[in-house]
Amino acid sequence: MAEGQSTSVRKLVAVTSLGGFLELYDFSIYAIMANHIASHFFPADDPSISLLLTFATFTVGYFGRPLGGLIFGHLGDRYGRKKTFATTVLLMALSTALIGILPDYSQIGLLAPVLLIVLRIVQGFSLGGELPGAITYISEARPEKRGFYCGVLYMALLNALALCCIIQWLLSSVLGQQMMHDWGWRIPFLFGGCLGFVSYQIRRQCHESGLYKLLEQTKQRESIPARTVLVKYPRELLLGVIMVAFCGSAVIFYGQYMQGFIVRNVEFDPGHFAGILALAYMLSSPVCLIGKLVDGQFRRPLFIALSLLVLVGSPLFLHWLMSGSASKLPAAFGIAIPCALVTGTIPAMLADLFPTSVRYSGVALAYNLGFSFFGGTAPLIATSLIEVTGDYRSPALYLMATSMIALLFALFSFRSGIFSPSRQLA
Repeated sequence: MAEGQSTSVRKLVAVTSLGGFLELYDFSIYAIMANHIASHFFPADDPSISLLLTFATFTVGYFGRPLGGLIFGHLGDRYGRKKTFATTVLLMALSTALIGILPDYSQIGLLAPVLLIVLRIVQGFSLGGELPGAITYISEARPEKRGFYCGVLYMALLNALALCCIIQWLLSSVLGQQMMHDWGWRIPFLFGGCLGFVSYQIRRQCHESGLYKLLEQTKQRESIPARTVLVKYPRELLLGVIMVAFCGSAVIFYGQYMQGFIVRNVEFDPGHFAGILALAYMLSSPVCLIGKLVDGQFRRPLFIALSLLVLVGSPLFLHWLMSGSASKLPAAFGIAIPCALVTGTIPAMLADLFPTSVRYSGVALAYNLGFSFFGGTAPLIATSLIEVTGDYRSPALYLMATSMIALLFALFSFRSGIFSPSRQLA
């Protein structure tokens, strides 16, 4: 590859990763601020019911993702990755900033949670097009290095979770818990909205994917890409949903649910633990580059190892947390490392399932169905399991179920071709 082209690819990967970083920050800050949002928008006599309603709204945001993936996937396959990409980040910026200025229940009554739910749906709708678009765009930059470049993308996304924690730590330290609860929780949303507008301006300068340009020149675009995926690639779509269900449940559970769980139940100081968790995310983010192994012959053993790690490690981790002997730093790395391992591995395998003509739509459908119905429901199911069983270790049952499905898939689908490297380089 010529030096100029190599520089262009690096720039494309950097800009795409920055946009994904900002969008995931905007979407994830809700879960980090869940305890504050619960009392402002879902006041209840029982704090656990209030939190349950807050996580139900968190889940609603994920249900907007399949529709966003369907629409933006269609636009991306029909009219180009670049234009679609810029639109998703602008929509996320607007909805995030509006959450930051939204009146609460004490000011406008029931309208407050209704508007919050609407804005969460818009956020989910936007993210439904953003992350599949980022995977598609980056995987087409250097098809033979999809695993490595998708690892770079998710290394940036893991640092978005670190940024959420850093901001929580800084605000808690500067403002104190009372002011943080009263109004300080709004600052991260306003900050995220501003960063999103900056990302939008940067994305407008991007060039189109090389593989998509070739598709335009040969006039091989599909009229309705999603229909083509459903008719011609149903098996690939099912495999993609299974992979993302495993990835999504692990990432949302560890990356967005566990911080609040630990603060509530292990009684770590919220601000202090947020700072330690941010450090863990940043130090663990290079683990995402394990995606480089996806470009070689190690896909199947890697996927099996990850499934076993989550299957066995999740109950042990929760048991240790509730044993009374847990300490902050190991707990933080126990959250960050699983997130880095699964996100560094699965996206490139997902992109390999579909050809260029329907890749955006195929990735979007699989990614959003898997994340919405298995990842997005993880906090709600985890909270419900605790309510029903009274056992704070019971949320591990959900992760054990999704990882068992992934493990069985890896063990018995070796003839599917999914574990063949670069099966769809075109």
